[in-house]
Order: sequence, then structure tokens, then C-alpha cells
Amino acid sequence: MNTTHLVSGDARLVITPISKSYKSQGPCARRDWDEQLVRTTEGKQMMWDDSKHNTSGVGDILMAWHHNEGVTCHLITSVKRPSDRLASWSGNVGHSDRNVIEIDSAFATIPWHLWLAIGGNIRCMGTSNITTARDSIISILRASYYDSDSR
Repeated sequence: MNTTHLVSGDARLVITPISKSYKSQGPCARRDWDEQLVRTTEGKQMMWDDSKHNTSGVGDILMAWHHNEGVTCHLITSVKRPSDRLASWSGNVGHSDRNVIEIDSAFATIPWHLWLAIGGNIRCMGTSNITTARDSIISILRASYYDSDSR
């Protein structure tokens, strides 16, 4: 797939933390993320909550932050209403006003050491828009597209 045109300099970057382990009670990003990975193996659409500002659009990028591992990058392919939330997300009532973003499988992974080297946050709390190191991240994603296209 030729994807070089997908990483626009205008693309918004949204980051969401994925915990290493499951919480014993309450909303759990890890459980929700694992559910999305299973959905892809079943041929279903991956989806996630937008940030609290609901500013994501088609062509923007959701970045899943995995502490000490890296950041996976997913193209946002569609934006749906909050009423399109999955039933399994009903326990996360604090996010019921957020749009639902549909995403593709990861098109790139930024390894942890590189993430830190470009100024990526060492901590990530909640789904939010990225402003720090944004230009460096866009450059890396563009380079990863060119590398994958030339294989």
C-alpha cells in the first residue's frame, strides 16, 4: 500500500496511554485496547475514543503509547458520534460525550528509545492531542512511509 500521502503536515496527533496490565476494577485501557486487537483478527473495525476536545478528523493519527515499549501509530479513517460507542465501553461513563474514531491497524511503531530521543513524553495521562515534539514525530512517520514503500 502506498501511504506516503497519508502523513500530512497538518495531521493532528492524538495520543492515548495503554497500560501494561489489566485493572481489577473500573475502566481499563488495556482491556479496551486488547478488545480492539481481537476485533482486527475478526475482520471488524478498530475504534477508540477521541480526546475530550473531539477535534480528530479523517487523516489524523492516533498514537497508542506503551510505556517502555514504544508508540504504535494508527490512521484515523472515520469519526463517528458518541452514540456509536461500543457496548463494552459502557463502564467508562466519563467518556460518553467523546466521538468515536475508527482506526486502521498500526502503520508504524516508534521504539521507546527513539520516542524519548525526539522529546516524546515519558508519561502519558489520558487521551489528548500532541503538541510536544510534533514536528519530529511527523518527520519520523513520513520517513517510515518511505522506508516501507521502497521494500
